[in-house]
Amino acid sequence: MGTVSRGYVHTPGGQVHYRTAGPAGAPVVAFFHQTASSSRMFELVMAELAGEFRCYAFDTPGFGQSWQPREVPSVAWLGERLVEAIDALGVDRFVVCGHHTGGCVGLEIALAVPARVRGLSIIGPVTPTAAEREQYSKVFLEPFRPEASGEFLKTAWEYLRTIGAGTNVDLHTAELVDHLIAWRSMPLAFGAVWRQDAAAGLAKVTVPLQLMCSKDDVLWPMFARACELRPDARTAIVEGGDYQPDRDPARVARALAEFVRELPRGGGD
Repeated sequence: MGTVSRGYVHTPGGQVHYRTAGPAGAPVVAFFHQTASSSRMFELVMAELAGEFRCYAFDTPGFGQSWQPREVPSVAWLGERLVEAIDALGVDRFVVCGHHTGGCVGLEIALAVPARVRGLSIIGPVTPTAAEREQYSKVFLEPFRPEASGEFLKTAWEYLRTIGAGTNVDLHTAELVDHLIAWRSMPLAFGAVWRQDAAAGLAKVTVPLQLMCSKDDVLWPMFARACELRPDARTAIVEGGDYQPDRDPARVARALAEFVRELPRGGGD
């Protein structure tokens, strides 16, 4: 098990916070989190992988300890900001692993700079129909807003319970902290996700692809749709509901490591 450390890089928009583990010079895996979590959600997976890979997990702008943008025009915009962070670290080529919203971001990065992305692993791919976009835009947009009474704390706690964080009090508490930090950015990011045509992007992305999910993930039906859309993708079924990296880190790490090992090596790897 490797040690996870933390740091910041300066980008044109502001500071981006990241976590890292693994030896310098090893193949790089870049992790992108769901809304409204942070890079913390990958710590256990990174510790599992640190003996073989150099891992970087980023707080998307608006989340965790990264800078807070006033707007999020698109998921592609978030991808551009995170590529700036990767550039600031001096990383050339890398494997992307994104969870939920992070998978949407990773998809945009793979479309924008395919020559730099060795492979793309998406945990819980987001491929909504028009009806699902409408449904999720009502449920997953702004689940709470602070008010003087403090009642929003209970609302946020219960919201996290409904999406699976309540299985472990430490996870539940950590996610509450992340969500409170990101309450302004949460609807901005969700809005960008529901505007994205991820299915179209998934159909045309050219880098090697892995699709991962658990059967009790809220996005399980979309995983099945993604697999139909990309029958060439490597697939993996893990456990853990919407929190697979926290609740089933060993299986997630094993599936991801197997995927990365099979990727072709090129210059700069």
